[in-house]
Amino acid sequence: MDIRRKTLLALGITFVVLFCIIAGVSVFLYVDQLGRLEQQDANKGIIEVISALSNGQDDLSTTLHDWSYWDETYQFALDQNPDYITQNLDEKSLSALGVNLYMVTDTQGNIIFGKIVDPLTGRESPLPENFNHYLPPNHPFLNFTSLSGTNTGILLLPTGPMMISSSPVLNNRREGPSHGVLVMGRSLNDRAFTRISRVTGNPISAHWNGDGITESQQLTLLQQMSPDSAAVSIPRSDVIISGYKVISDINGQKILMVTDQPRDLYQNSLEIIRTYLAILIFAILVTVVIVLFVVDQTILKRLNILTNRVRKMGQGHNDDMKAELTGNDEIAHLEQAILSANIDLKNREQELMKISTSLALSNQKLNFLSSITRHDINNQVFVLGSYLELAKNQLAGQDKILEILEKGVQATQRIQDTIAYSKDYEDMGTKPPAWQNVKVAMLFGLSHISLGEIQHSIETENLEIFADPLLEKVCQRLFENSVKHGGHVTRIRVSHTVTPEGATIFFEDDGIGITAEKKEQIFLRGESPRVSIRSLIFVREILDITGITIRETGELGKGVRFGIVVPKGVWRFTNTK
Repeated sequence: MDIRRKTLLALGITFVVLFCIIAGVSVFLYVDQLGRLEQQDANKGIIEVISALSNGQDDLSTTLHDWSYWDETYQFALDQNPDYITQNLDEKSLSALGVNLYMVTDTQGNIIFGKIVDPLTGRESPLPENFNHYLPPNHPFLNFTSLSGTNTGILLLPTGPMMISSSPVLNNRREGPSHGVLVMGRSLNDRAFTRISRVTGNPISAHWNGDGITESQQLTLLQQMSPDSAAVSIPRSDVIISGYKVISDINGQKILMVTDQPRDLYQNSLEIIRTYLAILIFAILVTVVIVLFVVDQTILKRLNILTNRVRKMGQGHNDDMKAELTGNDEIAHLEQAILSANIDLKNREQELMKISTSLALSNQKLNFLSSITRHDINNQVFVLGSYLELAKNQLAGQDKILEILEKGVQATQRIQDTIAYSKDYEDMGTKPPAWQNVKVAMLFGLSHISLGEIQHSIETENLEIFADPLLEKVCQRLFENSVKHGGHVTRIRVSHTVTPEGATIFFEDDGIGITAEKKEQIFLRGESPRVSIRSLIFVREILDITGITIRETGELGKGVRFGIVVPKGVWRFTNTK
């Protein structure tokens, strides 16, 4: 993933998390506070309805006092003169007063006169026979401890709730004794609630048991709440919230007052939140675009220029070594550091080339000198050997002198062997290591010697190792060691194994093997004249150039077993197809 995608991903994750946190916190806090304000408004609305009902009761009480503190009513309560009814309580008088109940009782609470006015048609009718069921003579609403007392409340009738007010009947001077009690009432029907709604500004309604409540929520609140319970507010939808308050009539029956208010605050707040989040998203997108533009222009574009320049340097293109990037930031400093490092590398490369040239020339001269020296020594040794042979022939029969001369011939032969061995070292390390197929190297090494009747198998498949070009000589020396010093060798096997640490090549024969004390000595430099030992020293030295090791792990009497351990990174398998 490139820097631009990583930057875009990082910005995306950061802004998404930031947006979720801001949006979550904002919505949670704002909506929570909004809910409280909305409930406060709804509760205030239902309290205003209760207050409007109280004001209506005060107004009804004022009308009541005009009639209860009147001499004619006072006299009527005493003598029940029908002229009072004829002259004062015709069909239009109560409707004009806005009164739907007019009732006079004696001092015992018995009904003297009563009339009901239908709130819809305005028609008057006598009190129902069972009316005293709702307001019996001994009812507290009809009893007073003071002549100036007034009782107000709600009376729940089958036709609906009604505001009622009662007061003792007195004369114009509000003096007693009282001759009875006057009760007036106003129906709380839809018209009454409409008038109250105009005052409070919100629709209201009332519900009670037997009213046929259809909403389960209202029925539950009516059952669970009491007149002492505080008002509650519950959203009914996204556009309406309702306030609820339970009141009781004078007989203790519960009435649920409901007011509906539009959720203007809620809707406006949601719109504000949506606008705020939209602005936040727009700001985030603009920020992402600006950051990407800055990253592209100030970082990625300049990095691409620097990358192309470094690539050209690596490919050997000429470079004027002048800074192309302007500014005083990290990328400009990086370019200057790369240019400085490139100059140092070129200078060191030139120095290395000079040193390499000098070393190559010195090596060439040393090889030339070694070749001449070895050639001259060989010539002189050959001459010495020839003279020794002539001396042997001339001194035939002189055993002591012949023995000495024979030792001289053997020493001469060892010198020749040593010179021949040193020739193998002449090319060691002069050429760089390379990848070589193990099976091919074994076959080339085997081609320089004769196995006779010894069978062989090379089971290394397509394994390659990174080794000195003299790997072929290594293979040759291993085969020679088995042929010359293995004793009764009948079979030679080359195999391999692979482990996570590296690969191991096994060279095994079924000869006499090597004793335990000589397993390591055969790879060490010493004074032994045996060519085979020196050959194995040569094997270890060649393999060690690229970190490859060799050990002998065979059992005496069962043959040798050389383990060539190739470390990780110095071996591989190639495709033979």
